[in-house]
Amino acid sequence: PMLSLQNAFGEDELREFDARIRRHLENRGYPGGGRVDPFGYTAEVKIDGLAVELTYEGGRLIRGATRGDGVRGEDVTANLKTISDIPLTIPRSSSAGPVPDVLDVRGEIFM
Repeated sequence: PMLSLQNAFGEDELREFDARIRRHLENRGYPGGGRVDPFGYTAEVKIDGLAVELTYEGGRLIRGATRGDGVRGEDVTANLKTISDIPLTIPRSSSAGPVPDVLDVRGEIFM
């Protein structure tokens, strides 16, 4: 499923988020038990737009879909192909290594 990111609007909400993550890791038997350190986050501004998933097969864009209800979205391939910043093809390999035969890319479309 394609899930949505949640917002945090202040320090208290960030501390609550941290506590939830640490409890989750403790419950999963993370090495170190309750001492999940060193531990850090990277935070960035959340840009609200339209969440999409691009599916490439053999390096070619074959499908673009919205998040919908998280399980089933709307096929918007034709619309996405008109956006010049979305590559219709991707190289099969790069200096980072080969690209998988099937590649799903998720991101946010915004103006």
